Amino acid sequence: MKSRFKTLYRKPKTLTDRYDESSVEVITRVLRKPEAELGWNDFNLLFRAGVAAASYEEGVYILPEAFAFLCRNPKEDGVNCIADAIWFISEYAEQLGRDDLLEECREQIRALLAETTREFVVCHWDKATNPEMCGKRAHYNYVQNSQLVETALEALLRFRALKTWAEEFLDTLLNARGEPVKSAWFLELLQQASKWIFFKPAAKESATRVFLDQQIQAMPGLAGVWEELQQRNPSLEYPVQLAPEPAQIEYHADVVRTSGALFAEHPTYWADRFRKVGLGDESQTTP
Repeated sequence: MKSRFKTLYRKPKTLTDRYDESSVEVITRVLRKPEAELGWNDFNLLFRAGVAAASYEEGVYILPEAFAFLCRNPKEDGVNCIADAIWFISEYAEQLGRDDLLEECREQIRALLAETTREFVVCHWDKATNPEMCGKRAHYNYVQNSQLVETALEALLRFRALKTWAEEFLDTLLNARGEPVKSAWFLELLQQASKWIFFKPAAKESATRVFLDQQIQAMPGLAGVWEELQQRNPSLEYPVQLAPEPAQIEYHADVVRTSGALFAEHPTYWADRFRKVGLGDESQTTP
């Protein structure tokens, strides 16, 4: 990937920063860093959704470093910048296509999603041994890489130009047959997507309005931006893969129930997950 991205445009010596988001000193410091040492905050500056400091030509040179960083850091650091990188690709999809770079970006996203969902690892804490993690809960479960995958998919769908990339990946999960890991990821993402603030069903319209009102109250200077966003109807339709028929959900639950260790080793996770996707607490039964 690097060779073509690096040869079409030269390494930037400065950034356009048309929204005056960063000082000259900060930009200079970022551009002088060895590329392999760039961190999530640097990629935020370069690609930040809506106010990216980098223009198309400036950002394309650095884009391969963002993909390399995401592959190395699928946990919190990657989560902090993946949506911005996806926004940049979406915003400049036409230019990337003209430069024959868009398909390479697609392959990089596809590879990242495939690698981060290759396994399904549940981390479990209970109140007796890890009270600081559980708070008032009896237990706390977390799926490794879930936040990165969920954030990437939400960004691909929300920025629209790349939504078919997300739909393609979700199809591989929804249509999987006899593959417990894919069924597990499908159920995990189905529940995570239910919390996406900018996506329907219609019952979420009031939650979206509350969210926007909170942002306007916290940042009154951005009131015009948020109101324009509201006028453009920010609530989006869920892709069909995340609004499945009950029988499809039940099928993937059955695959998980009969998966052996994947199911048996995480009873509290599956009890919670089945309940949240509308199956009730069926974690202790098998067909």
